[in-house]
Amino acid sequence: MSDSVDPFAPPHAPTLESPPSRAPVASRSSRLGATCIDGVFGVLCWFVAVQLVKGVANVTPQPGESLGSLLERTPGWLVLAAPAAPFVLYAVPQLLMLRSGGWTIGKRLVGIRIVRTDGSRASPARLFWLRMFPLAFGLVIPFVGWLVLLIDALFIFGAAQRCLHDLAADTIVVTAREDSRRPVRRGAQRHASAPRVRGQ
Repeated sequence: MSDSVDPFAPPHAPTLESPPSRAPVASRSSRLGATCIDGVFGVLCWFVAVQLVKGVANVTPQPGESLGSLLERTPGWLVLAAPAAPFVLYAVPQLLMLRSGGWTIGKRLVGIRIVRTDGSRASPARLFWLRMFPLAFGLVIPFVGWLVLLIDALFIFGAAQRCLHDLAADTIVVTAREDSRRPVRRGAQRHASAPRVRGQ
């Protein structure tokens, strides 16, 4: 019989499909556009935070008043909250978007996202502690913060088009695929993640 099974044939292991290939690397111009949008958002957060702090504390510098005099009549909690307020307004929505899709506000608008070099999703802890925090820490160093930013940005002109913070976090910025922008139902996600078996 043609459909009989040969009992002496070697066993055949099921073959799993290979994972999907990584999306194309984002262009330098798109990354620059995303950075500019995030920068504008940061300036807006700083302006809003300053107005909120001034409104709550009712502290307004007088004409010709020195910085030392202003700090003396400023409540201690305000001295600590003033620098933190812009950071909170900027970081919270950015971190939420990084957690949900691997993009910032600027990257979402231009259609690019952050992934690991193997194409998998980067965890929020990796994005914050390895990608964002070292660069932010370097920027606040007096006199050399601009140099840290310049060196980091110049790495984008390498063949891999990865900045220094990308190399530190093992990440790369790629174009966002259309299917990654649409929400996926849980049932469909489980079905898509299950390995398919060939030749059975």
